[in-house]
Amino acid sequence: MNDAPVDVGIQNNPPNSRVPIKAVTLPVLGVVTFLDHTWNEHFTSSVGYSLLTSRTQTHRKYRTFIRETTQSGTCSTIRSRG
Repeated sequence: MNDAPVDVGIQNNPPNSRVPIKAVTLPVLGVVTFLDHTWNEHFTSSVGYSLLTSRTQTHRKYRTFIRETTQSGTCSTIRSRG
C-alpha cells in the first residue's frame, strides 16, 4: 500500500486568521485479497488482487479533488518436489 501520494493536503483558513492555510487529511481506501488453493501434495496456486483509491486535493481558487486509483493482480502456480 505504498503507491499513494502524501495523505495530507492544505485548506484555506478564514482571511482574518493568523495562519492562512491548515493541514487536512485526505481519504484513502486500500483493499487486498488473496486466495491460496492446494490442488494436491505437489501443486498449489494463488490468486491476488489489490486496490488503492485516494482523493487528492489541488490547492486553487476553486476546490478541486482528483480521484486516483491503483489496481494490481497476480496469479501463480507452484510445483513442489517431495
